[in-house]
Amino acid sequence: MNAVKTLPLLESLELIVKSSDTADLQLQSLHNLQSIKVSSPGYEFRDIIEPLSLLIAKSPNLHTLHVGPAYRPAGSFHHLLRNCPPNLVLPLKHLGLQGFSLKLDSITLPHLHRLTSLTLHNVTTSESDPDGTYVCKTESSHPDEIWAILKTTDVRLDGIDVNHISTSLLDYISSYSGLKKLRLSLLNFKTEGESDIAANQFYNLCLGKHTSSLEELIVMADYEGGWCLGDQALVMISLCKNLKILEGSLVSEALGSEVLDDAVVS
Repeated sequence: MNAVKTLPLLESLELIVKSSDTADLQLQSLHNLQSIKVSSPGYEFRDIIEPLSLLIAKSPNLHTLHVGPAYRPAGSFHHLLRNCPPNLVLPLKHLGLQGFSLKLDSITLPHLHRLTSLTLHNVTTSESDPDGTYVCKTESSHPDEIWAILKTTDVRLDGIDVNHISTSLLDYISSYSGLKKLRLSLLNFKTEGESDIAANQFYNLCLGKHTSSLEELIVMADYEGGWCLGDQALVMISLCKNLKILEGSLVSEALGSEVLDDAVVS
């Protein structure tokens, strides 16, 4: 990584850490990056948190930050901002956290005012890491709280990628128009009944707010039910005339439905 220091015009960095030894990365030697993406599948992420935080602090024009997936709970968004000077507000447009915790407060929210795209996968909380080794209660929120707070701000995302579905997420999506890309995966409902109620809310209330803007819709259902592309879902999806990518699971009854003629599945 020493050679990277000779690249003063470097704007984008994407790293896949495949070793537990991160001592030679020397991320703090870089500066002025606009895009940072770091993943460490299968290895400890915590050793890279501090140099990554220093790198972020030296990147005042950072518009894209994506960290994870992580092998285990890796830390928090607060950790990543720890070395930012008080007067630095990052112009983040995309934030991706996979295996990290997120809490929206006076420290984190200023960096998210320009946010247009958010990826949240396997968001950790103090409950998911009860010994507090990686996640501090004051730096983590349940996903329900994250979306409830986000709804109270001026942030209106045009891209959402999550694997935890909640009423507060659906309420947020229903509160505005203009969503372009939406990916819902690994639905987390305790019962099939709860899942179908949420699916009904999504297809009947949420999706209708974004029919004129939606370009990509991916819904990964765990089992055949309300989230699958049945007649009810496809009727609403067929109204999304700008849709370019559609991915999901068909229910048996939909295979012979005429509504398929008006929907494009890719």
